[in-house]
Amino acid sequence: MGSYEEANWDRLSPIYREAHNRLRAARGQAPIPPPEVDRYVPPPPAIRPFDPNDREAIAAARQFGGTPIMGPRGSEGEVIPERFRKVFG
Repeated sequence: MGSYEEANWDRLSPIYREAHNRLRAARGQAPIPPPEVDRYVPPPPAIRPFDPNDREAIAAARQFGGTPIMGPRGSEGEVIPERFRKVFG
């Protein structure tokens, strides 16, 4: 029975295949040849773009970052983290 890599060779990333073949060569094993049909599909991006003016994004940032402790915006009681200052204006 073959290994996981051999069974799924056509679905693994080209970078992984290259690294795995280098490892096999270091162990004295024969490299696995490239697949006849490459079925690798790259994963979707982890971070989706968002509109900072969206009401839902603003509400989530406020809930996550906190709200002012006392006084109007800009007073000493402000607790909005620096990374959210763009969102809150």
